[in-house]
Amino acid sequence: MELSESKINYLKVIYKLEEKNRVARVKDIANELSVTMASVTSTIKILNKANLVSNQKNSFILLTDEGKKIAKEFYNNYERLVSFCTDTLEMETEEAEICSEKLMHAFKSKDIDKLTAL
Repeated sequence: MELSESKINYLKVIYKLEEKNRVARVKDIANELSVTMASVTSTIKILNKANLVSNQKNSFILLTDEGKKIAKEFYNNYERLVSFCTDTLEMETEEAEICSEKLMHAFKSKDIDKLTAL
């Protein structure tokens, strides 16, 4: 399954919420992404069919092993790009985060490796 930028963002948010709270809830995902709970529910169904997330009792959403692998890779790439933008390019943090979000979706992991090695 080819993942859109939006679906990757969902996986990253779920990953971040799991790291912080051990689980993600529809409400928390909606708040993080500034979308409606209905949008989250719709996207979770798609990610569930792709075996990237699983729905648990009490509206908890967890990444599957494959979902966690993908989310962790993108989240780590994002963090590396933020560091590159702030440290090497001397951008302000907020600007670096916005730039990194765009770059992350434009480059493959191997290209991010080369870029952040500079």
